[in-house]
Amino acid sequence: MLERGMKLNGFNQFFTTSKSSFILIGILLVTMVVAVSVSLTPQGQPSQAALGANIVKNPSFESGKTSWQLNQRSPGKGTFATTTSTKNEGNNSAQITVTRTSSNPAGVELAQYGLPLTAGKTYTVSFWAKASANRSIRNVIQLSSSPYTLYSDKTFSLTSNWQQFSYTFNSTVTKTNILLGFQMAQATGTVWIDTVQFAEGTVTSATPTVTPTPIANATLYGKEGTFGQLATATTLPSGQTFKAVPVTNWGFLPGESGFFSNIASNGEIVIGTTPLTDNQVYSTGDTMDIGVFNPATNSFRNIMVPTTTGKTNVTNPFHPVGGASVESLVPVTVAGQSRLAFISLVPYHGWDIAQNGEFPSLGYLDVVNGSVQYNPTLSKSANQIYGNGGASAVACPQSANIFGQQVANCRGFGEMSLLPLSQKFVITQYFPDTAKGEYSGRIIVMNTDGSVAASYTYPNIPNSSGGYLTVNPREVVVDPTATGSLEYFTIISDVADNGVQHHFPLQEFAYNRSTNQITPISAPVFSGQKASNGQIYRFETAMYDSLGNLWATQALSGSLAGGPIVVYTKNSGVRKLETATCTVTLPWTGIDWGKTCTPDRSVAGTGEYGQTRSFTQDPTTKTVFATTLSGYLLRVKQSGSGTGLTLTNLSPITIGMDQLVDRNQKAIGVRKGVVDVKNRALYIPVVQVYNQTDCPTWPGSTPCALQSFDQWLYRFNLDAISS
Repeated sequence: MLERGMKLNGFNQFFTTSKSSFILIGILLVTMVVAVSVSLTPQGQPSQAALGANIVKNPSFESGKTSWQLNQRSPGKGTFATTTSTKNEGNNSAQITVTRTSSNPAGVELAQYGLPLTAGKTYTVSFWAKASANRSIRNVIQLSSSPYTLYSDKTFSLTSNWQQFSYTFNSTVTKTNILLGFQMAQATGTVWIDTVQFAEGTVTSATPTVTPTPIANATLYGKEGTFGQLATATTLPSGQTFKAVPVTNWGFLPGESGFFSNIASNGEIVIGTTPLTDNQVYSTGDTMDIGVFNPATNSFRNIMVPTTTGKTNVTNPFHPVGGASVESLVPVTVAGQSRLAFISLVPYHGWDIAQNGEFPSLGYLDVVNGSVQYNPTLSKSANQIYGNGGASAVACPQSANIFGQQVANCRGFGEMSLLPLSQKFVITQYFPDTAKGEYSGRIIVMNTDGSVAASYTYPNIPNSSGGYLTVNPREVVVDPTATGSLEYFTIISDVADNGVQHHFPLQEFAYNRSTNQITPISAPVFSGQKASNGQIYRFETAMYDSLGNLWATQALSGSLAGGPIVVYTKNSGVRKLETATCTVTLPWTGIDWGKTCTPDRSVAGTGEYGQTRSFTQDPTTKTVFATTLSGYLLRVKQSGSGTGLTLTNLSPITIGMDQLVDRNQKAIGVRKGVVDVKNRALYIPVVQVYNQTDCPTWPGSTPCALQSFDQWLYRFNLDAISS
């Protein structure tokens, strides 16, 4: 994220963002089909006693390619033939060779159409397969026409030996136009398939199912050869079992570093990128890059978000860098489909928009044919947001660029959360509108179509020298337990005093969904706690837990030192921030800035490990995880609620960043992680950014040539680290 409390003078030399004009083909809605079992049987046949007739035509390819066809979707390319040189049974097998890959596995697909499903029936799919080299293959059962609904979606790992794969699922629909597909475009090479079966009933295996290899308590994914001393490690320094796993095609695009992460509806881990400078104004790439990691196939790919004119690589008119940053990936349902929304703090770097177009200020990602893809139709540029008029035009005003073009400027969308009841976005606007005499940023509530429903301009806060503090609203977190008309959220602002980092307060607000108004609830507060040298702690990051308690981490201004984790508990539906001790008088004009609001709980022993960048909770075990820049995963076990809330500080996990690289030579740290509740995993990006010698002239006068730095992703087993 931006350097904390830094006034970004360079931002005002350019404006705006983008709309996209590409057409997104069919959107898949994953239906409620429950997988009963998945098995891998290296030898032996499944018992047929429990299965009905095979509805697949030409299942063993004894009639050549009859009833089968090869689908090729650009850029994927391949060939399909039958062969007698290798087979599981009979004389033939199918031989599919992928000659050009695609990030979408469906780019090369062997398919059979016209198969039936009956609601309430249980079906078994089984097949034999092998490959020229170890790889994955995806098997789908889906509607063969729009909306291409998926009824089953499984990924299997192939080796150079014949293996049988099988699974069962329950159908909730009756259809006659079902497609059975084998998708494999993610890697080149040859795949052989034989003895395909699709039948009513449940398979009974004649031999034991292979037991998957146990997952380590900590797994680090990355590019081959980048794991340092952790490459052969089997435990972390703090004792947890560990494994380093190289990933196919791992790596963000040049000049990009991972930051925000979340999980798509298909289980893929999605990571937005920001510059290697850790400062979005000073770009180090020329793309808008979103990384996608598929844990099932152990593969990685980049989504290059296009501009409105179809460009993917765009630079500043005066420097060889540009592109756009990606912030706050947020799950949301729009038009009945689960999607990920994202925003951009700096989507525009001063170029000619007639030629190069605009990157989105508000963007959407969908799951299409089983993989995450950019949705240009729903995404909105700053100019599109401005075009809604009213509050939208105020939030994203237009001005002329150096080419005489009117370009809207959304004042730096900082971070975003989803309000639970209204299903609207609350977004911080980081940059003040100094042309209007404003020294503080804004907060807006935005509908999912990009129109602004409400706006709040933060008041100017006087400093001690007769001027004003620069207040940049940065982080926003939302109370998931809201009821009634008011939806509560908390802002942490970066603050500078004449360009010098100041203390960062925490402040609670409410959005009234009946009146479309944003109202401050608490004053901008500090905990009142101090370090041993007498310096007061500022707030760094926050989160509401599943009970509505507000947790916050602290730090010391001007350093990377951390402070204790504190909690404002929710007692009888109210937090202390909403009581007379900590509230403000309306209309609020900035009075009571920085007042003390003493937390209800302080977690002893959590202030010794540096600043926190990832702050999450496992709602199942009620364990809170704070991951620090210094390389520690702090764990706080929660029990009880309200006045009976009890916190137990578990021993910290050392995640081994000192063993990953020489930290005297490389600048690495953690970024915002995400909890995968369904698969019981905590994912945390580990990134590398510029140090003082990588590009000494940027930030500054001259950017350096595009560079690619090593990046990684941790996966922790939630059940293992929650106790």
